[in-house]
Amino acid sequence: MKVQIHTYDAEMGRTSGGVFNMTAKSGANVWAGSAYTVLRPGSLATQFYMDELRGKPKIVETWHNFGGGVGGPIKKNKTFFWLAGERYTQGQPGTRSVLVPTMAERNGDFSKLTRNGVLKVIKDPITKLPFTNNIIPADRINPVGKKYASYFDSPILRVVLDTAGHHPSLDEAVALLAPWRDELERAHVCLAIENHDRFTAKQFRDLVARLNSPCVGICLDTGNSWLGGSEHESRGRI
Repeated sequence: MKVQIHTYDAEMGRTSGGVFNMTAKSGANVWAGSAYTVLRPGSLATQFYMDELRGKPKIVETWHNFGGGVGGPIKKNKTFFWLAGERYTQGQPGTRSVLVPTMAERNGDFSKLTRNGVLKVIKDPITKLPFTNNIIPADRINPVGKKYASYFDSPILRVVLDTAGHHPSLDEAVALLAPWRDELERAHVCLAIENHDRFTAKQFRDLVARLNSPCVGICLDTGNSWLGGSEHESRGRI
């Protein structure tokens, strides 16, 4: 047995903890095996607190760990083998609050920027003194930063439905996106669903039709679609 606790090779897996490598030199002339599964029922998981406060629908959380092993003789009394594997799937929703600059702040005016009701003072990085009236002069704003800040005003939000551990069905995707239609329309933001996901073009067309909102459509990334073998008939409102 070998124990590795840090700086081990990538072949040992992605865990940040220790790894035990064991080699068994014994075997048996009879076949043996085992299997297991661990479930975390989504029906027993509570709603995220902030989503509950905002009246959002509950998103089902899934967690499934399963595996097993089998072994037996290759040559009686001489050579044996044992094969084992493990896998887990996870679909875990999350809530995130993000602050983006207002139009005034994108132009350098931070006179209304507060934290807990107290003005957040913006200081000159060169003189270390506060800017007058908490406003950064136009000639002191970096053009690269100004250009970057302008993208916060984009009316299109591109999204991919799949995550590393969750692959919603078409019905699940509709249930996930439908509660956001009114907010998108009020904010005049269009949701552009990437069309190089695992859904076919027909399924994407059905998804947009079922959501039935002028603010929901498909981002026609045709290069990725062709590479993925998707039919060239994707249609959307964006």
